[in-house]
Amino acid sequence: MNSKVLAYVTVPQAAPAPAAAPHSAPVRLVIPRLGVDAAVERVATDVRGAMDVPRDYRDAAWYAPGVAPGDGGDAVIDGHLDWVVGGRTSLPCSRGWGC
Repeated sequence: MNSKVLAYVTVPQAAPAPAAAPHSAPVRLVIPRLGVDAAVERVATDVRGAMDVPRDYRDAAWYAPGVAPGDGGDAVIDGHLDWVVGGRTSLPCSRGWGC
């Protein structure tokens, strides 16, 4: 049996979805309701393998080997609850943040 093509259909190919742009590293953590306004430092692990701390006690620390805020997964940002400066303890969370 001979077959003939009587018609053909052209289907447009769907454009590939654009890749999600990676989010930038965080630079500041601001939570006005809690009175939090801190620079964010990139950290990794210390010599014991624990998450390192920021060099400046007033800053927050972002675990850079992990997830960036806004990307899929849990981003880790850490900070000091209190510190001693000039012989007195300062509590940045005195407005109820984590206390």
